[in-house]
Amino acid sequence: MEPKHIREQLLALCASSMHLYDLQVESLPAEGSNRRYFRLIPPSAPALIGTYGPNLRENEAFIYLSRHFASARLPVPHIYAVSSCGHFYIQRDLGRTALLDVLVHPERHGGLSPMELAQQAISQLVQFQVEGAKGLDISKLYPVPQMDERSVMWDLNYFKYCFLRIAMPEIDEVALEADFERMAQQLLSSQMPLGFQYRDFQARNIVLQPNGELAFIDYQGGRMGPGLYDVASFLFQAKAGFSPDERSHLLERYLDTLAQRLPINRDAMLQHFPMVAAFRVIQTLGTYGFRGYVQRKPHFMQSMPLALRNLQHLALSPHLDAVPYIKGIALALDTSPLVLHHRADNELVDVYISSVSLKKGYPTPDAEHGGGFIFDCRALPNPGRIEALRGQTGLDPEVVGYMERQPQVDEFMKHVEHLVAMAIDNYKSRHFTYISVAFGCTGGQHRSVYCANRLFNSLKQVDGVKLHLHHCELSKM
Repeated sequence: MEPKHIREQLLALCASSMHLYDLQVESLPAEGSNRRYFRLIPPSAPALIGTYGPNLRENEAFIYLSRHFASARLPVPHIYAVSSCGHFYIQRDLGRTALLDVLVHPERHGGLSPMELAQQAISQLVQFQVEGAKGLDISKLYPVPQMDERSVMWDLNYFKYCFLRIAMPEIDEVALEADFERMAQQLLSSQMPLGFQYRDFQARNIVLQPNGELAFIDYQGGRMGPGLYDVASFLFQAKAGFSPDERSHLLERYLDTLAQRLPINRDAMLQHFPMVAAFRVIQTLGTYGFRGYVQRKPHFMQSMPLALRNLQHLALSPHLDAVPYIKGIALALDTSPLVLHHRADNELVDVYISSVSLKKGYPTPDAEHGGGFIFDCRALPNPGRIEALRGQTGLDPEVVGYMERQPQVDEFMKHVEHLVAMAIDNYKSRHFTYISVAFGCTGGQHRSVYCANRLFNSLKQVDGVKLHLHHCELSKM
C-alpha cells in the first residue's frame, strides 16, 4: 500500500475514533518489518504512533498481547483505536529513545548508566515471562502458540538456506542436520522453565520514556517457550556490544530475579545457555542473510560481522561440543569470501581492554610488538573509600553513578579515549592487528573496572576493531 494512502487512513482513524485533527505526520523507519509506522503529532496532545500492518493475524496478536499485558500492569503501549478492517491501529508514542541508543552512545545521554538500564530491562523481562503468561490465551499467538521442534527447525533451516548456503555453498548436509536435531533436543529440554517468550527481546525494542522508565514494544511474535531464548536475544544483540563480563553479570541478574518467582535448576540453565545463545545467533544470521543478501538492506549486512563474532565466541564453549559441525562452521565462516566482502574493514585490530590490581604488578602485553597502554587510575576519586560502595564493583550502578559524577574522571577518560583512538588509526594504517589497553587501580575492583567498561563502550561502533574485555580481579571473586 502506498505511504500516502496509509497516512490518509491513519488520519481518518484518529479523526473518527479520537476526534483528533490537523496532525503532523512523521514517517518512521521500517527496519526489517513489513509494517509501516508513522508518528502522529496533534496540536495540543501527546504524540501517537500510527501503524499499518498487512498481516491481519500478526496485528491481532499484537493488539491482544498489548491489552493482555496492560491488564497485568506491564509497561507496553496503550492501543487507542483499531480500524474495522484490522490493518490500521493507533497506539501511544512511548518516546524517541531506544535502549540501544543509550548502550551504543552513552555519552549522548548524560546521567544515564547503560548497565543500570540493562539490569532493569532484564528484571522486567522476568515479569513478561511470568506475569505475562498468566491467563494468556495461546490460541491468539502468532505464528505459533509455543516453541516446539517444528518451529526450532524452521529457524535452523532459515539459517541454512538464507545464510549458510550463500556464505558457504559446500556443506555436509548430513552432519549439519544431525547437529540441528541435537540442538533442538537441548533447546526443548524439560529442565528449562517455560513462560511467555517475547521472541524479539532486544534493546532496539525497549524504549526509554521521557519519565526515565523503560517500556516494551514488538512482541507480536511471542509464544510460550524457554525464557533463556529472550535473555540470549538481549545479551547477544549484535550492535548492543555487551562484553563477556557484562553478559555474565546480566545472566546472573536474570536467574536471581527468576528464582524469586519460580523454582529453577540454576546449574542446568547455566549449562544450557550457550546452546540457546548459539541458536539465537544462528536464527539472527538467517534473518541477516535474507534481509541483506536477498532484500539488499544495508543495515543487516553491516550487523553480520558482529553477529559472526558472537557465534565464534559461543563456539569456544565446551557446552557446544554436542554440535561439533556447527562449531566448525562458526570458525570457518570467518574466512568465507562473501562474509569478508561485507566486513566494514577486513583487517581488524584486536583491542584487548582489561582492569587490573596494580598491587600485583603491571600486566604483560601478549603480542609480538607488545603495543598498547597502561593507565594508572589511582589518581582518580576512590569509591572504595565509601563504606556503602566498598563491597561493590565498577559494574554496579551505584559505583558507576559515583564515577560519572566526578568531573576529573570524565576529563581523564576523554584524554584516554583520544589517545587510544589515535593509536588504533595508526595501527590500522601500518597493518598491526593488536593493541592492549589496561587500567589499573589499587584493588582492581572499582576505578579500573569502570574505566575499562567506559572505553569498551566508546569503541563499540568504531569500524575495524574487534573488542575484548576482561576484569582480572572480578573473575577471581
